[in-house]
Amino acid sequence: MKRIPSLRESDRLRSYVEILCTKNIVMTRGRGKGTKYYVNPDVISNSRANLKTTLKTIEPYRLRELILQDLKYHPHSLVSEMSERLPDVPFTDLQKCVRKMAAEGALAYEGGRKYRRYNLL
Repeated sequence: MKRIPSLRESDRLRSYVEILCTKNIVMTRGRGKGTKYYVNPDVISNSRANLKTTLKTIEPYRLRELILQDLKYHPHSLVSEMSERLPDVPFTDLQKCVRKMAAEGALAYEGGRKYRRYNLL
């Protein structure tokens, strides 16, 4: 009878994911517990797969430009309102990017932390 070691689910997957990351098949974003994994866009484009384009893995610099364009047409917006207009972008990524832009001085804001409205400078 074979004995199967009882490993946590994260330990079982980590060995497979690390191999895929070293071969640049899977890419990562973030660190630690919040690490997100996604398939390398070059692998997808070379595979000639007919996949839909989504914004779930949008690069931070593109997300910044998307936020600026959204605020250009919809000034004085809450992050939740932006999220409704950009449904493919994960809310937490959008929220982090908007708050970072406001802290850097790229966006003006008014209101408390929960109901903060953002504008272009």
